[in-house]
Amino acid sequence: EAAAAHRGLTLAQTPPPAAGGHRRDLQALRALAVALVVLWHAEVPGLPGGFIGVDVFFVISGFLMVRLLVGELDRTGRIRVGKFLHRRARRLLPASLLVLAVTAAATWWLLPVTALRSVGWDIVASAAYVANWRFAAIEVDYLAAESLPSPVQHYWSLSVEEQFYLVLPLALLVVAFITHRARGGRAGAWHVGALTLLVIGVPSLLWSLAQSASPDPGDYFNSLGRVWQLCVGGGVALLALRGAPRGSRILRSGALLVGALGVVASAVLIGPASIYPGWLALAPTVATALLIWADGDDLAITRPGQAGWVQWLGDRSYSVYLWHWPLLLLAGVHFEGSWLARVLALVVALALAEVSWRFVEERFRLRRSGPPSPRAPARGARRSVLALVAVTTVTVVGGVAMTAERDAGPLTPALASATDDRFMEYYDGDCRPAVPQSDPLTCTFGELESETRVLVVGDSHAVMWMPGLQRVAEDNGWRLDLQAKLSCAPVDATVLLNDRPFTACRAWARNVLGGIGHDPPELVVLALSPAYVLESPGTEPRGLSSALSGAVGQIRAAGPQVALMAVPPRFAEPVPACLAAHADDPETCRAYLPSAVPENQWAQVADSLSGVHTIDLLDQLCPGGTCLTDADGILRWMDSNHLTATYSRSLAPHLAEQLLPLIEAP
Repeated sequence: EAAAAHRGLTLAQTPPPAAGGHRRDLQALRALAVALVVLWHAEVPGLPGGFIGVDVFFVISGFLMVRLLVGELDRTGRIRVGKFLHRRARRLLPASLLVLAVTAAATWWLLPVTALRSVGWDIVASAAYVANWRFAAIEVDYLAAESLPSPVQHYWSLSVEEQFYLVLPLALLVVAFITHRARGGRAGAWHVGALTLLVIGVPSLLWSLAQSASPDPGDYFNSLGRVWQLCVGGGVALLALRGAPRGSRILRSGALLVGALGVVASAVLIGPASIYPGWLALAPTVATALLIWADGDDLAITRPGQAGWVQWLGDRSYSVYLWHWPLLLLAGVHFEGSWLARVLALVVALALAEVSWRFVEERFRLRRSGPPSPRAPARGARRSVLALVAVTTVTVVGGVAMTAERDAGPLTPALASATDDRFMEYYDGDCRPAVPQSDPLTCTFGELESETRVLVVGDSHAVMWMPGLQRVAEDNGWRLDLQAKLSCAPVDATVLLNDRPFTACRAWARNVLGGIGHDPPELVVLALSPAYVLESPGTEPRGLSSALSGAVGQIRAAGPQVALMAVPPRFAEPVPACLAAHADDPETCRAYLPSAVPENQWAQVADSLSGVHTIDLLDQLCPGGTCLTDADGILRWMDSNHLTATYSRSLAPHLAEQLLPLIEAP
């Protein structure tokens, strides 16, 4: 999936099984997955797809949970859901909450104030096991692309698994009840399990495959496209519970070899630019299923995986994954990607994993409350539940506290809330097309019945001008329509999104241009980033500008005047984060002309067609060639190249000065 999504990826898997069900080959598989993801996160060359370790753990988790629940249903005819969830909580929550608490403290201390609010909500979502849904929403937020990856982004996979753990036992009971009523008697646990996995897994797989045709960056985190991988592991568990023949040693050795090669090949051949999950996710998923099915503890081929250090890593894989990503992220922020810093971060992660495994994971997992008595288990369960609830509550409260407003300082908006100072009528409204959508949704502002209609078209750069344009429209009695699609150039050409053709964008642009021809406004304000890469750019560097010329020519043929917004300056890093890091020397964060503005200013497009005008506010943005970060108490930029809504609104008089003559132009 998208590189931005992979950048924050880590793993959340069920901790190792209890001693009674211990399989050394599973621990070796855990160690392999751990190594792939950790090395990938440390940016070790040669493993562009190391993130598939998450898929490996999904399959393992599905295997273990289905084996446990269907086995209980087979033995007792029921599933004690409360006991099951309590055991999951005892094994997952203590270490998870510990890392969340330490990460919250480290974020407060070490990361810029601009990160606190977002990380605070990330921590709340992670403690509530809905982190994957939050990160899916953030991943499709174009304006969040420049933000630091969350130090708890790896909790997304833990959320997927916990959601599966909640749904699976309930689904098994529902299917058992329905089959009991339909058959007039109790159905076998194996058949209940198989039907449940089919009902859950097949739609999930089909959804994942369908989404790959027009991928949304948030799909990577979506439970709907991931549950099938846990169901595949569950299918392997059903084979084992049914007592299916294990196969000969040669057959199982072959399955182990093919499975291991499949996992490693996936890590080497799949990359951040791949459409993932989807068809490609079948490779590591099926390969892992083969490795689990082979049950190779008695095979010579698995002896390397039985080495002490491999088993050590497999035992502590959950804690390793909880610790390694925050440490790597903090090392990257403060030591600018130093290899030595990464190595030290991983050494510290292994040390903390040993401590948390020995004194947190194992202590809660093996804890016994009081002397043996009929009431002791219930009493111990109540105590552990209360303790977990209390610690979870404290963690959530701490996360919420991080999101609270702080001293705003001298600027409006405050640095900590700069990313929220945008045109929310679009971002929270109903005219923001989803990534796969091609319909030109419209927001309307100003005087709805006005005879003067102005249409704003473009991407996030068009949206950033809306606060100022809305004020101009209201002051002059215009109707102002907005049709914008994020990460999409309004041209009849295929741009790339995350290195893949963004076909929905081209369809959207065609629909917008067609709508202008059918119902032309008096003026079209066009704004877009110059950073797009076309699938077939033609003769560089005029690929995008040539496509824009074609779109502008089509608009002019329909009659409207065209106001082409000049490209704004781009700063070296997000302005709020830079100002927070250089409070003593804010001038360090400024940019300067001409280097701050890309060469393509659309000037040639405007000059080549009549009725096309460039709206250029560089004199206001960069007076005397210096692009200011703030002025007159207003923070001008919410990131490296988007205006804050507050500053955009203040530019209304300058926008009006250049736009008003165009309304009367022939």
